[in-house]
Amino acid sequence: MTRWIDEITFSLRESLPELAASLYPPAGEAEIAATEQEMGVKFPDALRELYKLHNGQHDDGPGLFFGLQFLSLEGMLAQWKVWEELADDFAEEGDHYAVPAEAIKEAYINVKWLPLSHDGGGNHLGMDLDPGTAGVAGQVINFGRDEATKYVIAITLTDLLQFIAETVKDGHYTVSRETEEDGEDVFWSYGDKAVHFLDVLKRLALPVIHPVQSAMSEVEAEEWLNSLDEAWQARIRESGGSAADFMKRKTILFTQGDLSDLRPLARCTEVRELILSRNQIVDLEPLRHCVQLKKLYLARNPVSDLSALQQLPKLQEINLVETSVRNFTPLAAVKSLRSLTLSNIDAEVLRSLSNLTQVTELELSAFKPLSSDDWLLLGQLKNLKKLTLKGVQLEDMSFLLGCRKLKQLILEDAEVGDISALAALQSLKTLELASSDEIGRLEQLAKSESLLEFSGSYRQFATLNNLFNRKVDFSKIIGHMTDEEKTLWRNSLLGD
Repeated sequence: MTRWIDEITFSLRESLPELAASLYPPAGEAEIAATEQEMGVKFPDALRELYKLHNGQHDDGPGLFFGLQFLSLEGMLAQWKVWEELADDFAEEGDHYAVPAEAIKEAYINVKWLPLSHDGGGNHLGMDLDPGTAGVAGQVINFGRDEATKYVIAITLTDLLQFIAETVKDGHYTVSRETEEDGEDVFWSYGDKAVHFLDVLKRLALPVIHPVQSAMSEVEAEEWLNSLDEAWQARIRESGGSAADFMKRKTILFTQGDLSDLRPLARCTEVRELILSRNQIVDLEPLRHCVQLKKLYLARNPVSDLSALQQLPKLQEINLVETSVRNFTPLAAVKSLRSLTLSNIDAEVLRSLSNLTQVTELELSAFKPLSSDDWLLLGQLKNLKKLTLKGVQLEDMSFLLGCRKLKQLILEDAEVGDISALAALQSLKTLELASSDEIGRLEQLAKSESLLEFSGSYRQFATLNNLFNRKVDFSKIIGHMTDEEKTLWRNSLLGD
């Protein structure tokens, strides 16, 4: 550890002397132990050794990690507490991808990620003490507000510092100096351009020092590309990057075209999100090889058979709006499936859907005539937490009484004769009525003991506003309001 820090500062002694000058003295054992206790962790040996050399660096100094500031123990703890306070509500927020797959747990927040550095915008290099099944405790990763794709940057902290030292020795870095009114602003970065280090990660051979070797060389990948038909060659070249880059891409988007042959996608074994809407796709068989796939958008394709998706162990979200699929039974084998968006709903579709008890989010539109017994099939989705129904006419909502975990219901362009059954759903927190003015027995919702947020027209707000015996959030009104109505609504929010 000492060797690599010394090599970094020595190599930069002329071009960036401010770096060495910005490093703080060592942290004491008591400081380290107190920080560990506060976080409920034990520092890896390499992290402990680094802090025994320097307890971070001055805020105004050029960041040790290619421009990213090395946090003091106090700074690390302060940043960690921000994430720890958000963890309960936002740990699973958004979409997250790990590279390599399985090496990092795919989440927005994990309190076992220790922020080692920061960029001032909520993004970090950090040590991962709670890795995925293919990872190693103590690996260095990126995480934060803008870091949806998380990389194993280095297997150890020592490897990262060695990489920085060797990069500096090779001269593959840039120092930028700008004169400000209060002095000179100094910044340095990896490579020959002033670029944020976290934006460089997707171009680096990772993990540094011990990079994972690609299954196919650049030359072999180009040979494969040249073997494809002209249409596929054009798609891949126009999407940017090399053939090898295409095979490793995490998100692939080909929409509004004549795509029907998916065979080249069988090479994309690392893809996590496929957006293929508005094409001519019928055969999904090549997607069996996309074993890391999490999101699949197939809207407005003539596909009808979902059998090929049964072998995708990570598939979580599928959009099948305006397709020819009638049988959703194959998806029962996809235990990871959480979200479905469908249209053209009839009794056959609902019977098929009723077996997908793993689904937690469902959006349905374009309904055919359905009986009360048909609607009861939705009540079998015992794990459903969010339901969106668009363009529907309902006698009542009693069919949802079996959905005891339902937290959010959105009715768009809907008519309901009697909505009162929703008051009995003890988990329902949020109700949105968008362009849904014809709702019967709305006042009965005031009997709900769980509803916390209501969105609808001003007329619906006025009906419900004074009926609840507790605070309900009416801060979103859908549709037009007169000036007088706006004043009354705003005064209500202010408690007047």
